[in-house]
This record gives sequence, structure tokens and C-alpha cells, in this order.
Amino acid sequence: MSFREQWNRLRLLKRQFEFKAGHLAKPMQFAAVGGSGTIVDLCVFSLLLYWGVILAVARALAILVAMTWNFYWNRRLTFSYARHDSALHQYVLFCASCSLGALISWSVSVGLASHVSYFDAHRRQAALVGIVAGMASNFFLSSKIVFRRRGKRRTAEPVPAQTV
Repeated sequence: MSFREQWNRLRLLKRQFEFKAGHLAKPMQFAAVGGSGTIVDLCVFSLLLYWGVILAVARALAILVAMTWNFYWNRRLTFSYARHDSALHQYVLFCASCSLGALISWSVSVGLASHVSYFDAHRRQAALVGIVAGMASNFFLSSKIVFRRRGKRRTAEPVPAQTV
């Protein structure tokens, strides 16, 4: 199969999944994107720690990189219907709305690593707990603010004449 045929097959599978999963499709897709973003977050975090960046700064930078990754893939897959809007505007809204989740993630991660000896020795696990803690608010705000469905304006339809 050519690349185009493979791509079209993936798009068809996505539509079938959305049809079968119903209202659970968006949260499940958001979680899948978030899972890949978790891997990005933890890899960047590990790399920054390896380079000697201090904990608080490393967490903040890793969260920003993962947030950008998640925005791109959520816009492309989870909320693909919203791609007609300005990407820059949506990115700013996404970062602003996910800042609550980022603050939760950062606070939990740094707090656990700073105050619990187990998590001080296992900082990636503290980061993972923080990521999970921030994910729920991110989905809610993303679906309701950033990628909300905009209803088509209805024009007044002529009322059919009644026959007697």
C-alpha cells in the first residue's frame, strides 16, 4: 500500500473507533496523547537532570516541552475538527488552560521529591505522579475552552405555508 492509502486507512480506523467508543472516544484519545506526552516529559526531565539542571527548572522545562507535544497531537488527532482555527491562538489558549494542570503537576512532583525521601531518590516516579494529577483538569479545559465545537450559525429557514 502507498503512504496515502495507509494514511487513509488510519483515518478510517480513527472514525470507526470514534463511532464505536461514542462519548469515551475523546477522553481515550486525549489519554493516549497524554501517555505519549508523559514519555516525552520523562525523557526531557531525565536528560535535563543528567545535564545538571536543578529540579524545579528541569520539571518546568519538561512540562513545557510535553505541553507543546500534547497540543500538536491533540489538535491533529483528538480534536481534529478544530484544525480550521488559528494554531497560534489555540496554542496560547492550550498553554493557558493547561497551566492549572502544569501547576498541579509541578507542585506534586517537586513537593514529593522535596518532602518524601522515597520520591527524592526516585524523582521520575514523583514526576509521573504529578503528570497523572494534572491530566484531568487538562482534558476538561481543553475540550471546553481550547478545542470546543463551534456551532454553525443557523439561518432562518422559511416557514412552509400551511395548506388547509
